[in-house]
Amino acid sequence: MVPFFYLWLIKIGYNFIVTKYFLVFLPFIIVHIINGVDYYTYIISVFYLLAIYIQVTTFYAATNKLKDEHFIKIIQINFILSLVGVFLLYTPYYEIMWTQGVMSTGEATRFRMFTYEPSYYSTLLVPFLFYSYFTYINNRCRKNLWLLCMVAFPLIISFSLGFIATTVIVLLITFIIDLKYVLKKKQLVLLGILASLAMGYVFFTENPLTDRINKVIADEDASASGRVVHSTVISFEVASL
Repeated sequence: MVPFFYLWLIKIGYNFIVTKYFLVFLPFIIVHIINGVDYYTYIISVFYLLAIYIQVTTFYAATNKLKDEHFIKIIQINFILSLVGVFLLYTPYYEIMWTQGVMSTGEATRFRMFTYEPSYYSTLLVPFLFYSYFTYINNRCRKNLWLLCMVAFPLIISFSLGFIATTVIVLLITFIIDLKYVLKKKQLVLLGILASLAMGYVFFTENPLTDRINKVIADEDASASGRVVHSTVISFEVASL
């Protein structure tokens, strides 16, 4: 799909996307070549990164062109599919949308829609979560509340504890940075209080999220260790070859 994404970006005015990519990475490429690389593998890696860059830019450009009705339609479709997923959970075909396995907090069945991993699915919903939340904040009506609930429901059943904790932390940091604006909005003040209470609950009570955080700190969480610690160690080992 990347070639089609690239052609679409050119069509809408992103004419120098590849040029900018190589201008940024050229110093690194030169240093790597001087230090010595396997050219075949290195060229593939460079173009893999270019493909990711094009995909991210495509998402950014497409998101900027989305109108409110597009966001709402995507949220509604996602919610309907999540209800289908709940139905499938009680059938032999649950693996189409669910992942069952052992987490650091115990065995869990997690919703992942059609993605490969629940946490990845949750990450894809981030723009829609914040869109629906701030839509409700700016216009508190039943319709917008339902919209927020339609995003929250699949996030909850995905049981992505890392995503939930990160979202709460990001909101708290955002509120602290723009405290003057937050204090003018009663709804945001309320959310800040709720987020603080949630963080207090997380850190001062026994619950699955607290247990997982403790395991992350103790380097006993396979997911966090694999993504943060082990990946970093392996990258340095590969770079030293």
